[in-house]
Amino acid sequence: MPRTLLLTCLSSLVGVLCAQVPIIDYSFQAVPPSVQVNKVVELPDGKILVGGFFMNYAGSGKNHLVRLNGDGTVDPTWNTGGVGPQNQVRDIALMPDGRILVAGGFLEYNGIQTQFIVRLLADGTRDLAFNIPPNTINGAVNAIANDGGDGIWVATRAGLAHITPKRGTPQQTYQVQQVRHRASEAGSLPDDNVRALVRQTNGRLWVGTRRGLAYQDHAQGPFVPVALPYANGAAANILSLAIGADGRLWVGTARHGAFVLNAQGKAAQPVLAAGQSSIDDIYFIAPAGAGQVWLGTAGQGVLAVDNASLDGRRL
Repeated sequence: MPRTLLLTCLSSLVGVLCAQVPIIDYSFQAVPPSVQVNKVVELPDGKILVGGFFMNYAGSGKNHLVRLNGDGTVDPTWNTGGVGPQNQVRDIALMPDGRILVAGGFLEYNGIQTQFIVRLLADGTRDLAFNIPPNTINGAVNAIANDGGDGIWVATRAGLAHITPKRGTPQQTYQVQQVRHRASEAGSLPDDNVRALVRQTNGRLWVGTRRGLAYQDHAQGPFVPVALPYANGAAANILSLAIGADGRLWVGTARHGAFVLNAQGKAAQPVLAAGQSSIDDIYFIAPAGAGQVWLGTAGQGVLAVDNASLDGRRL
């Protein structure tokens, strides 16, 4: 991923100004959006999708979602003539066939009604074969994850939604199953406010909520809670999740920094930052190559963390 844009993404999320650091590639010409970037995805051809909360990016007419060339300039061949979502984009996921899932707080894409999530063709136009029934997703979408088949997991402030093709009907018909927190049921979702999702290659779905971390090993199975080693076992307020190159799970929390779990989801270890007594909110986690993972924080900028020692330094 181009480093200047990644730093813009991280800095925008935590509300700090983008500063020049020694690793900036000055040949990269991306124009920092006027408000914030929530998601940056590098495509297989080297082009870059940028989603967030911004209007008329670099005079392109594109709102909240834009594709850039490898040098950071706007790609005018993507979503030609369309303005994109009418409200912010919070997550983007690539499908194996080249199509693109985009989710957030929008109810229109290119002026056509949608339901907080849209599937795009590779050229940025809407895939009309993907239609979610109205009033089935309860509010803006925080995160999305493929379920390993034809379905999608969707995280909202009102629980999870599992979107799957409706069997015995035309392919463009989809159904939505709601998953909610039920305090009286063992194996329930820890909380309805789901902020982060990530799926491991073995099919395990990790769910980060306002009141804890949990995983599910198959779509109808129980959610297994996983405690993090802080605050006498109190439930963690999870803000971000990512899978590292070695298969370990990286977890970003509110007020208690980041933790790393092994590939089995056990043996959680805290991330340490040189010269810092603590690390606060972790809004973004990005494996960055060269044995590093970058963390976007609130108030401490971007931290580069060594994947082996878990020691971090501020960029």
